[in-house]
Amino acid sequence: MSTKLKNALTDGQVVIGTFLFELAKPAVPRILASTGFDFIVIDTEHGTHTIESAAALIASARACGIAPLARVPKITRTNVLRLLEAGADGIVAPMIRDHKDVDELYRLAKYPPEGERGTCLGNAHTDYRTPDPASYLRDANENVLLVGQIETKQALENLDDILSPGRLDVAFVGPLDLSVSLGTPGNQNTKQFDAAIELILDRCRAYSVVPGAFAADADAGKRWIERGFRMIACSGELFMLAEKARQIIKELRRR
Repeated sequence: MSTKLKNALTDGQVVIGTFLFELAKPAVPRILASTGFDFIVIDTEHGTHTIESAAALIASARACGIAPLARVPKITRTNVLRLLEAGADGIVAPMIRDHKDVDELYRLAKYPPEGERGTCLGNAHTDYRTPDPASYLRDANENVLLVGQIETKQALENLDDILSPGRLDVAFVGPLDLSVSLGTPGNQNTKQFDAAIELILDRCRAYSVVPGAFAADADAGKRWIERGFRMIACSGELFMLAEKARQIIKELRRR
């Protein structure tokens, strides 16, 4: 497990990544690493990735130095354990609603005595070596990155309980789902949405949790950073491919 991403966040840096929804070729993490992205989020919630395709992307990411995170569709033992065993540096959990969700994520992602993660050494997450169990479990507990998505009214109402235990590393805003939950689908320019973002920033500062957010494009990413967000997942491989393809066609058709 790499500590580069978590160390950067601990040091107060801004980190920039993107989502991978469908493309599973090992070249994808290599391309993104070569352009300077800090991390990828392999999406098994909205994306089509299986554990096999996710594992292949994680292996490629680890080899080229870009941090692999994985978004689970639901916080379950199978979802969390298999992606961490495949070598993911952390878990992104959607629809965090209260402290019970955080407690469950923490329990499943941390080895005893902090949690109840099952122990298996010698596979992908230990680079197919068998390390000293005591030291490895201690290091893994310290370094695994736990990201909880704040994207519902219920999460806003329970924000202190969600963040105060000190179990999440990142509170990650899902702006579209949050706007839907607030009753203004797709509209992020309302006073209610703005107040929600300020509340999240305030509570993150109070509990030393990193604020993060999804950005549809670079301009949106800049706005999040200007407001104080430090973990930005910008766009996704499908969107970037489609955007560039449309740009090329538009330019060529015009000629």
